[in-house]
Amino acid sequence: MEFVTLDDVKLHLHLDDITAEDAYLTKLATSAESLALSKIHRSADDLRDMGEEAVAQFQFLVLQICEDGYDSNRGMSSTAQLHVTPLADSIICSLRKLSV
Repeated sequence: MEFVTLDDVKLHLHLDDITAEDAYLTKLATSAESLALSKIHRSADDLRDMGEEAVAQFQFLVLQICEDGYDSNRGMSSTAQLHVTPLADSIICSLRKLSV
C-alpha cells in the first residue's frame, strides 16, 4: 500500500482494536488503491506530482472503496468485490480534472 496504511483503514472502519483481519484488510486496501488508480487514469507518481490535496482526496477515495468492500463482503469467504459508490465516483471525477 502506497497511500494508506493498515492503521488508516482500521481507523476508518472502526476496527482499531482488531488484529484478526489485518491480512484481509491489507489485501483489501492494496486492491482498493489499484482500482482507484485505474479509475482516475493516473500513475502513483502522477498523483504525487499533483500535490498534497490530490493525495488527500485519493486517500479518502481508497478508504471509501475499502469501506464499501468490507461492508458488502463481511462474513463472506471469497475475495472482496470492490465497487465505486456515488461518493467515490465524484472524487474520481475531481481527480481526473486536476492537472499534473
